[in-house]
Amino acid sequence: MITTRQAHDTLRAIVDEFGADHKYDPPIGTSCFYTVRDTQAEARQTLGSDRAGPVFQHAWGVLMSGEPVGPGCLIGQMMHRLGVDLATLALCDSKGAIQEVARRGLVDFEDERLEFALAGAQSVQDKGGTWGEALTVFEHALAVPS
Repeated sequence: MITTRQAHDTLRAIVDEFGADHKYDPPIGTSCFYTVRDTQAEARQTLGSDRAGPVFQHAWGVLMSGEPVGPGCLIGQMMHRLGVDLATLALCDSKGAIQEVARRGLVDFEDERLEFALAGAQSVQDKGGTWGEALTVFEHALAVPS
């Protein structure tokens, strides 16, 4: 089970490591992935500048056919550092928001407040915010002193 304290400490360490100004670079389109897959470069090349339609669907298929080789987004980084293996994170890739990941039982979180705070941080990141901004939203949601 991932606790609030573990999540906060780990998120802070990740932001310290990558820098508060770091931004997540989605593999294709604007989709967030908890993992980095070995087919990411091929999927990006397949996609080119087309962001919709059959080309996007094909690029998505190429990406999802790959094997996970590391954690991706901020929340994926956190879950992996707290013991969630890459295979489980890869299952989470196609499940969407953190609450859906928890509802499906893929990862166990301390409580719904933590899920809500993580979802807020993930939303900031997914909208192009920095990982420092995402951490601030997480801390405010839980009233954790920064």
